[in-house]
Order: sequence, then structure tokens, then C-alpha cells
Amino acid sequence: MWEWSKTKTNNNLLLKNKLSENLPSSQNEQSNISSPISEPEKMLAFLQSEASKMGLKNIEFKKCSYHPQTWADMEKDFKEYQRIRKSFLKLIGYSKTAECKKIGFDSEDIELLKNKKSPENYNTHLKIPTDFGGKINFDNLSLIKSHPCHDQIHKLIDIQLGSGFLQTYKIIYIPWFEGNIYYE
Repeated sequence: MWEWSKTKTNNNLLLKNKLSENLPSSQNEQSNISSPISEPEKMLAFLQSEASKMGLKNIEFKKCSYHPQTWADMEKDFKEYQRIRKSFLKLIGYSKTAECKKIGFDSEDIELLKNKKSPENYNTHLKIPTDFGGKINFDNLSLIKSHPCHDQIHKLIDIQLGSGFLQTYKIIYIPWFEGNIYYE
């Protein structure tokens, strides 16, 4: 997915600019992020500390290597994700009703799931992205609160991307959790 950093086509520059919006913008943020990359163990400890500060519970970190994808592969994966996402939401709505109620969903929210739609402020999350070895299947999908949980999980990934950790070590620590519904 990050092949755009090596080429200079218009589409690649658009993607790079869009992704750059999520990277640290201030010099101060950059210096805070780049300090722990002296070795992978320090990055892992830093990420665990950040996850704790963010209040993310039951988060582990999976060490993953990078598997570059072509644009065609990414497009194919996105189409497959869109297709399976709808089936996943329907499955959650019918088979995980008790868990849905446990996180505060009412009958309208569960009906949305059964109709293949996410309730407000919830997202279907690919736990391990395909460019880091994840598969597009039900085991790798989860229903997660968009704000703050999903945003915070991606911030932990962005820390590694923005600091050059992935480029330096050719690995990344993906925040991961058990199950198909993330509980705060």
C-alpha cells in the first residue's frame, strides 16, 4: 500500500497527500514520535504505554511485516471488503445480539446491523490490514466505536508510519484484540 512513496504519479501524490493529513503536523509532534524508534522493543513499550494512556483496553500488539500491494490488489481488496462487510454486519446483527446489547445498542441499532448497516459512530474495522498480512474474512473483521477507539487504534499505526519505524525495521506493531466486537 505504501508503494506511492517511491513513485511520483498524480494518483500517488493524491494518496500521499491524503495520508499525510493523518501524520503529525507540528515539529513538536514529530520529535515526540521519533524518539522511541531506536529499537523495536522500545517502540513496542512506547505503543503499549500510549494505548494505556488512551484508555484502550484488551489491546495486544501483533508484530507484522509489510507486504506491498499494487493498486490493482488494493482495489480488489477494497471491493471484497465492501462485499464481506455487509455480510459481516448482518451476521453480527443476528448472531451477536446479546453482545450488541452489552455495548449499548438498542433494537434500532440491531435492526441496522441486520440490514447490513453500521449504527452511528460504529465502524467495521479490518483488524490486520491486508498490506500487513491480514485476510478479508470474518475472523479479521470487527465492529468498533469510530470515536475514539477506531481513531486511536489508527493513531498507534500512524505513529509508526510517521516516525519512519516501518521503513527502518520493515515491521509494524498492529493494535489487535480478540473477538468481532471491541469493548471499551
